Amino acid sequence: MTPSPLNPPTSRRTVLRAAALTAPALALPALAASPATAGTGAPAPAAAPGPLAFTQPTSSTLSGLTDIEVTAPAGTTAVRFTLGGLAFAELTDLYSKGTGLAPVWRTATDAAWFPSGAQVLKAEADTPSGLVKTEMNVTVTAPPAPPAGRIVLNGAWMAAKESELPSGALTGTSPSGCQPNFSETAMTSAVVPGALGAIRAKWNVHAGQVALYRKKVTLAAPTTGQRTLITFESCFYVLKLFVNGTAAGTATGGYLPETFDITNLVTTGVNTIAVIVDNRFSEIFSNRNPGLYWNYGGIFDSVNIDRTEAVAITDLAALGASNGTLTLRASGVNASGSSQNITTTVQVTTPSGQALPSSQVTFALPAGTGKVISAPVTVNVSSPQLWSPASPALYTVTATPPSGKGNPQTVSTGFRDIAISGNKLMLNGQALAGVRGFNRHTDYPGLGRCQPDGLALRELTELRNKGFTIFRPGHYPTTPGELAAADKLGLMVIEELNVTHVFDDAVLSGTQIVNFGKERLGKMIARDRSHPSIIGWSVGNENGTNTATGANYVKNVVAYGKTLDTARIYTHMTGWGADDAAFGYDDLASTNIYNGWYVGTFDTLTDPNGGSYSMISIEAKVGTKPILLSEYGAEAVSTNTGFGKGTEYYQGLMVDEYNRILAGRPGLVGTMYWTSTEFALNPDGGGGAPKVVPGYHNKGLMTYWRDYYKLGYKVLFSPVRIDVPPPVAWPAGSTGPVSVTLTIRDIRNVASSGTLQVTPPQGCTVDTASTPFTVAAGNSTTVTVKLSGTPTAGGTPGMVRAVIDSQTEAMPRQLTTSGSSYPNLAAAFNNIGTTDDANPSVGTLSTSGKSYSRQALAALGYKPGATVTHQGTTFTWPNVAAGQPDNVAATGQTIALSGSGTKIAILGTGTYGAQGGDFIVRYSDGTQSTKNLKLDDWYASTATTGDVAAAVCQYHNGPSGKVTHSATVWRADIAVTSGKTIVSLQLPNSGNPPAACLHVFALTIA
Repeated sequence: MTPSPLNPPTSRRTVLRAAALTAPALALPALAASPATAGTGAPAPAAAPGPLAFTQPTSSTLSGLTDIEVTAPAGTTAVRFTLGGLAFAELTDLYSKGTGLAPVWRTATDAAWFPSGAQVLKAEADTPSGLVKTEMNVTVTAPPAPPAGRIVLNGAWMAAKESELPSGALTGTSPSGCQPNFSETAMTSAVVPGALGAIRAKWNVHAGQVALYRKKVTLAAPTTGQRTLITFESCFYVLKLFVNGTAAGTATGGYLPETFDITNLVTTGVNTIAVIVDNRFSEIFSNRNPGLYWNYGGIFDSVNIDRTEAVAITDLAALGASNGTLTLRASGVNASGSSQNITTTVQVTTPSGQALPSSQVTFALPAGTGKVISAPVTVNVSSPQLWSPASPALYTVTATPPSGKGNPQTVSTGFRDIAISGNKLMLNGQALAGVRGFNRHTDYPGLGRCQPDGLALRELTELRNKGFTIFRPGHYPTTPGELAAADKLGLMVIEELNVTHVFDDAVLSGTQIVNFGKERLGKMIARDRSHPSIIGWSVGNENGTNTATGANYVKNVVAYGKTLDTARIYTHMTGWGADDAAFGYDDLASTNIYNGWYVGTFDTLTDPNGGSYSMISIEAKVGTKPILLSEYGAEAVSTNTGFGKGTEYYQGLMVDEYNRILAGRPGLVGTMYWTSTEFALNPDGGGGAPKVVPGYHNKGLMTYWRDYYKLGYKVLFSPVRIDVPPPVAWPAGSTGPVSVTLTIRDIRNVASSGTLQVTPPQGCTVDTASTPFTVAAGNSTTVTVKLSGTPTAGGTPGMVRAVIDSQTEAMPRQLTTSGSSYPNLAAAFNNIGTTDDANPSVGTLSTSGKSYSRQALAALGYKPGATVTHQGTTFTWPNVAAGQPDNVAATGQTIALSGSGTKIAILGTGTYGAQGGDFIVRYSDGTQSTKNLKLDDWYASTATTGDVAAAVCQYHNGPSGKVTHSATVWRADIAVTSGKTIVSLQLPNSGNPPAACLHVFALTIA
């Protein structure tokens, strides 16, 4: 099959993602919802359905970040918004339908994008009774004045997709749609910045489209020698610019500024700016898997026209080192034909506002078209305050060129050092270890890939306050406003260029992708190098770097980056684990690992035999370099009940287990959860969950609407952990009370207090449902509760929660009785699975009274009490008399064990098909591991579940005698954590014996 953007070459990660399906989840007691408004300043929870009416904004004066929300009648499918006649957002019920949650009709915008003064905010809704409208009179505050010589083109543009225009309007070298006299009657007045698909659903084409933007701009006559430049800060993916009907240039890639010199194309008076935007899959060669996140197209950020002198400084970059060296670079225009020196006054202001003595530097601007960048110059600041997450000290630097050489340029920056020392990543001479981070897509309801600066600040503030200290905007350069927020908040950043899922060696070895990587990295560095929060550059995400060709891409692009910026580390994000071939070119080895989700189990993280995604294997491949676990995560939808994949419980468990298993690991810088919030994915949805939400990816710690914290968010920074309680041994026939002692441990060396909340198992009551607790730093505490009643066989487990606050709690633990606890397997025997040929009618292996023949088994060595060996593992066959229970029909029983090894081996069978479920292994240190497996049906002769045939009898018994059909005893293994002492094995609640059920005859630790 030919690789293409619609049919990307298969990678191992792609296969693992596709295979990550599990059985339906069990019922789970509801976890109390924690609205995302608790002390955060985030949007309020959704209002109940009602007449179409605005609930936000709450003020009629709009300024900066503005939340917009309406109530809408039940059954509403879409709500569209306009402000001052400009379309700016449409919300649909797609997410609501996929999750089962009530719809939220809330978006946000930036008032600065709209005309100032009195305006009308309108909403129209598609409801069961037809189109319903409402409006609100508002006053839009004027934004700050732009710098001298700049015209900000944000606001009203005419927009349309190609199919809305006359045929051929966007084709050819001089398309009619780009001509000044083109009729705009088929176009819509829409806001810029904006993602087209988020502005109107009719433009939300995931496969991409060709679209047209047009705007009339009035320009005054230029002064002698003045240049006119137009800059698109972010336009995705292919941009074709026409000025007054003439082609002015093209750009590819999006997300980063593109500047065009249009001096010779503009006239005094009215000018027509036309932009053709193309984000079709066929054009996006740098992301070979566009289904990895929603393919929004459009003009995502500001558009500016700048009038400058022929030689002028138009921008400034600065970054300080811990020794006080401040490195400066000026960018600007130089149409003189030769390099020009511009002596400039530099003023540095400290974080406290103290102006330091000014200094003079000379910038050498090379000749060139468009924007050019000077060579670096330096000034010294004595004993600077250093930038760090704990103290994000920011300095202000202003460069004032001489008259006629540009306007004063001001930038915010910091002083800090990033370095590698052996297997440590150092910030200001201190090793970074145990840091916790997140990955974040720019995607918000009604905004898509467009982001107001205030929204970035609000969301990052919440995450920083939670305790995160590092993040990666994935998988493309982010906005300057987001980076400014990171600077201010003390969030470290690894910024990434948009080369993603390119697996084809022919593409990776070609000049197009390597040159694209270099060009994008160069633009990203030039734009963002002033931000002290950026500690590293990533040259791509999950590409085909398991080959020498893929590694060569990393080598070439990293080497190019180091010619531009040596103040940061370089990396690439791999999905190949220890099979990656490019680690040698990284400063920091960054690996995306999903053990327990797409592959393996949580314990695979540190299993020496865990393969490519074991940290042990990765460390051996990387050598002495530091490692960042750059992605991990689990899908979770709050309406999914149970404990399995796709539930909040499983997401929380993954977070807690990764924290526990990787704590204190030498050379591990930290872990970064994927992702902070849910995001639009592709029309089908995906992410490896058994239940997919069409359109969305649900690994986020918060919902797409940002109105609910999932369990993973609460667990991630919990200062305590609850020991896994063993199943409660319930005396036969008793109604209690039975005492249960629960242990809460400090895991972060801090004192903490909270409330222990106990929900009893089904059929039981608890004497104290809520108990305050306090845990001293480095210690543990216990709480004892009493259960009464009659546990329901196979009923819903109880739940133990240690809640610190509305946003923080320990990983909840299941509280089970699970039938009874037994001192050994024989004590739990409850089913007659073998019978003597002379008395077969007592068998209960099946509802029809069938059973294995004892004589047929004995012929194979399976005699009562006999030692049997299978593939090197020794078992003891049940030593019971004929006609007595000789196996366990698994309904959740817990069997006490003692010992250690690498596996628990089981002999048994399924009846009425393959049977099994989750086996839970508990260890003496209070931890547990889970393995889902099944044994094939005893009538089957071919293994289908990964088990193997241990014994195949030539016949079996029916209630009336011999049945000439083979009967198989199956063997399967449960991997356990080597070196840990096993204390019990909980069997799955597999069915309803003697109907469909798992039967266990023997087990052993090996």
